[in-house]
Amino acid sequence: MTVIGLVRHGQTDWNLGNRMQGSSDIPLNDTGRAQAAEAGELLASADWAFPWTGVLTSPLVRAVETGQIIAAHLGLPMLGELPGIVERHYGIAEGMPVDEAYGRYPDRAFPESETEEQVTERALATLAGLHADYPGQHLLVVAHGGLIRNVLTELHDEPVPGIINSAAALVRWRGDAWLVEAINNELLTPAR
Repeated sequence: MTVIGLVRHGQTDWNLGNRMQGSSDIPLNDTGRAQAAEAGELLASADWAFPWTGVLTSPLVRAVETGQIIAAHLGLPMLGELPGIVERHYGIAEGMPVDEAYGRYPDRAFPESETEEQVTERALATLAGLHADYPGQHLLVVAHGGLIRNVLTELHDEPVPGIINSAAALVRWRGDAWLVEAINNELLTPAR
């Protein structure tokens, strides 16, 4: 059974400033680097100690750096970057304060942006590709909060809360579908 640990990148200055980050390539700050190290510790703990194969990331620098820190902590190889898991492009809202963006566009239909459905579709296609390329393996995938929340909501069939920086979720391929086993570092089912 393929297992994927979905990890949100660590904090950036735009996260700290509550700005719409999206596909803008913003690096981690010092807190984000510390959070990535903490994620590595979590993923080495008994509840999360799967025989991880390696780490894949979004191509955005905040995800790559988070992945590198986790991979170093766990002694894992970096397996590559996945364009299909980059965060939603928020169009003209990128860089805006979140309150301003949601105030101007309460339906979250930001001009020149991707829809949440488009993001979810490409992310699920990427997961399907990972299952095909790495059958039965245990992969860590470092991505983005909105994308992870959309995927988990689709797979879990109920709304999922916001994903915290450097938090891990766990999905497992069970026969013909993904089963969500953890959200925001909290196991929902026994993880074996």
